[in-house]
Amino acid sequence: MYWEVEMPDLLDLIKLCEDEQKTIWRIFGIRLKIWDDRLLSVEDQHLWDAAQFEMPNWALFQRLTLCADDRKAREQAEEEVEKEFVDFFADAEEVQVNNEGQGLQSFSATFNLSKNPARGQ
Repeated sequence: MYWEVEMPDLLDLIKLCEDEQKTIWRIFGIRLKIWDDRLLSVEDQHLWDAAQFEMPNWALFQRLTLCADDRKAREQAEEEVEKEFVDFFADAEEVQVNNEGQGLQSFSATFNLSKNPARGQ
């Protein structure tokens, strides 16, 4: 693995190369699948097992099930984030969502700031 014993903080995370960043986000995505009781692909299971072997005490591996209250809080948080993205991109001229593979996506947006000068300030 790329990390010693725990998840790098955000400042250290952005210093990692893109492949390492994607691996970390993939591990978080795998935990979401586990929380949803979804079957993991062979590749996901191998990555999960390798990460857990290297960092067994990482907090990410400590809570693999959600109680009803936590599940509801997760759903609410996901809805709020989705609403924020929709609101943020509402004025975009173009939005592209790209499948990066292995469950990862990236997005890009083009804004015409001359149409809405307040957004550019």
